[in-house]
Amino acid sequence: MLQTRFTDMFGLAHPVMSAPMALHSGGTLAAAVSAAGGLGCFGGTHPWKGPDWIRAEIATVRATTDRPLAVGFITPFLPFTEPLFDATLEERPDVVALSFADPQPWLARAKAAEPG
Repeated sequence: MLQTRFTDMFGLAHPVMSAPMALHSGGTLAAAVSAAGGLGCFGGTHPWKGPDWIRAEIATVRATTDRPLAVGFITPFLPFTEPLFDATLEERPDVVALSFADPQPWLARAKAAEPG
């Protein structure tokens, strides 16, 4: 097993994180990656789904494994999908990934909701 800061930080067996592919990944894929020893992640950006969808995807992961999980967002789209971001923070995943633009002010909100 390759041990890195990343594996140590999340208690992973493998230094792998699945990509948060919006509209192409979900809780089932994230659960499989987490259960296999990586950091499972799914894309939380979805133009047609609401907060119940994100809660259900997170519940799918948690019903499969107690290993860490992540939810990723396309940062420039967050103003249009903020309810999904809010629901994610309420569910307190281990990681919230922000990509493709300056993560502020979203990063500060995610840090404030870190799991204890």
